[in-house]
Amino acid sequence: MASRRGEAWTSEEDDRLRSAFHTGVPPKDLADRHERSVGAIHARLERLGLIEARATIGQTRQADPVQVEDGPPVAASARDDGRPQPTPLCAGIDRLIAALQELKERVRTGLPDRRTLGSVTRAYDQLDQLLLQTTVSPAVPVDDSDTVDDPLPDRLREALTGIVRACIPDPQDRHIAIRLLGLSGDGERVTLARLGRELGRSRERMRQRRNRAYRSIELTLPRRIASAVRLRRVLADLSKDADWSQPAEAARAVVTLVNDNVAAARQLTVMLLIGAGAAGGRPQLRRWAEDAVLTACRDPDLLGPWRLDRWADAADKTILHGAFARFDAPPEDMLEAKRSPLDGSGDHALDFRSEKLGRIVECESAMEFAVYTWLERSPEVRWYQEQPVAIPYRAGSQRRLYYPDAAVWDRDGRVTVIEVKPVFHMFRRRTLEKALAATAALRPRGIGYLLVDSRGRTLADLARHPYDAAIAEDLGHLMSRAALSFGAAKRLLVERSGRFDFGAFVSMVINRNWSATEAPVGLSRLPEELSFRPMLGAEGRHPPP
Repeated sequence: MASRRGEAWTSEEDDRLRSAFHTGVPPKDLADRHERSVGAIHARLERLGLIEARATIGQTRQADPVQVEDGPPVAASARDDGRPQPTPLCAGIDRLIAALQELKERVRTGLPDRRTLGSVTRAYDQLDQLLLQTTVSPAVPVDDSDTVDDPLPDRLREALTGIVRACIPDPQDRHIAIRLLGLSGDGERVTLARLGRELGRSRERMRQRRNRAYRSIELTLPRRIASAVRLRRVLADLSKDADWSQPAEAARAVVTLVNDNVAAARQLTVMLLIGAGAAGGRPQLRRWAEDAVLTACRDPDLLGPWRLDRWADAADKTILHGAFARFDAPPEDMLEAKRSPLDGSGDHALDFRSEKLGRIVECESAMEFAVYTWLERSPEVRWYQEQPVAIPYRAGSQRRLYYPDAAVWDRDGRVTVIEVKPVFHMFRRRTLEKALAATAALRPRGIGYLLVDSRGRTLADLARHPYDAAIAEDLGHLMSRAALSFGAAKRLLVERSGRFDFGAFVSMVINRNWSATEAPVGLSRLPEELSFRPMLGAEGRHPPP
């Protein structure tokens, strides 16, 4: 495949050759990539000073040591018999390929066994370590600002997910941990009972496997160098001045950016502390994380100031296509929680005595705590209920149940169901699917639906933010050919306007009916059956100012 025989080498082609050679690409593959003969590749490597004249391709002039975890440096030099010696990175790639091929054969003939899955996990982990220790050629600059394809909250969640995958060898334990920590989908945490039903196991068995998974993370993470470094890079992007080994700093980051569910946030904070190099034993770290998370979840300023001081302000933002029904009493089917906040948490983390309800109100997250305490002090609210309904909805091809945060009955007899989301989740496709299912189920009963963030902003409020229509048209044109990554959209916004305006980006997504998926964040057009328009109230679609 030497179709470029006799053509001059460009500086760009030299750079690609250097990069591929340093990562151990075989001579035949180098020749195929550059459409040159093997001899031409040999000659060019000599000219670039990468090999000695008349040496076998793959031999370097000087052995480059590559540090392998739990072993001495290994030299990437030639064997005494003159044959090229594979580099440790090449060996790691070969191990992973072999493990994946064995897994593929097992899947073809039936379900893979635990040993086969474990070998793939170990091969991935070993390759991850080698990639971390591989030096990138200076001729190929790496600019992290141009390669980031996710917002910081998603990048932090992805780094924590990587820790779970690296530290838990058993695939089912790994699945249980990721679900319980809220690291899959839109961050919604499932309960032990629900997981048990999904996997055909008892709640107690799920609790045992959860504890085993968390113990494995805490014991193994200090040895997972690549995963810890990746986490620290994201934390440095969040704040270079913060000391992330301090429980208070770590807990605030988790509660605001990853998951504010108390049980999940406690374990995630332990992971951040270990990854950031906090001193202390496991029991001590867990105690620190517990105290820090409880403090963070009760901090009224952490998630931003609550701006809906009066219930009337919230009622005006309620989505209801029609008139409110008037209820003489709270709806009977909403009088009890449809999902216990404590199911799976094992302790009473957040609770307070409600004078309005005459009982203890139990909360599982910081946002729920903020909402319930706000409803408690609102004089227009006569009654409220945690987790009042279970609404079926479809997420792609899967049918699931959605549990909104609260139902409210006010002094005018109106009933509204409330869901509070972080702003970086409000414009996501999964949130829209849930909201549309809720409005469809509640509308016939004359019950309103309110989707807000911690500062009282609705989708209609976010859609009012001004944005450049010409930039939106360009993004839409790019999406007509293929899905667009968050990084590509961000780069275009920066190039055209000089900065990245997150509010303008969210407004584009809502007004243009774009689909924003979970991490990695991708943009495409919503399918015809989905639209943000019903969530914008009487104003409908907001054109750009």
